[in-house]
Amino acid sequence: MHIDTKTLLPGSIPTQNTHRLVVITAQAHPDEFARLEMSTADALAAARAALAAYHADPIADPALQPVIRALDDVIGRGRVLGPAFHDLADEALRYLSQIEADTMSATLCAIQRPLGEALTLALRLSDLLAAEREIGWHRGIDRDR
Repeated sequence: MHIDTKTLLPGSIPTQNTHRLVVITAQAHPDEFARLEMSTADALAAARAALAAYHADPIADPALQPVIRALDDVIGRGRVLGPAFHDLADEALRYLSQIEADTMSATLCAIQRPLGEALTLALRLSDLLAAEREIGWHRGIDRDR
């Protein structure tokens, strides 16, 4: 059977031997839980980077030593959400900001920048989780608290 393609109307093309492909180009966004996990991992990575920078070139400040040991313990357990990390990171940043930066500016930046980033991420995550609990309470979930 010969088909004259010049006279075919758009709806009359044979479909027996054709294939249809569907290409979806929309970017998939991770769900909210996956984003929280990724942000928590980012906060942990930043905190570990700050501690690694400290241990590579320790600062001999007696007031800072116990704070760093406590941060090592908290970060070693993978904990950045909650007041334990928040308070320790804030205290460490306060001590670091009081140190004379004349000879140790590179070391201080290598510690302060990632520790500040870790604290900012951890506080944001805590805020998001608190908002989630608050919304749940208003929806009648877990009102016994």
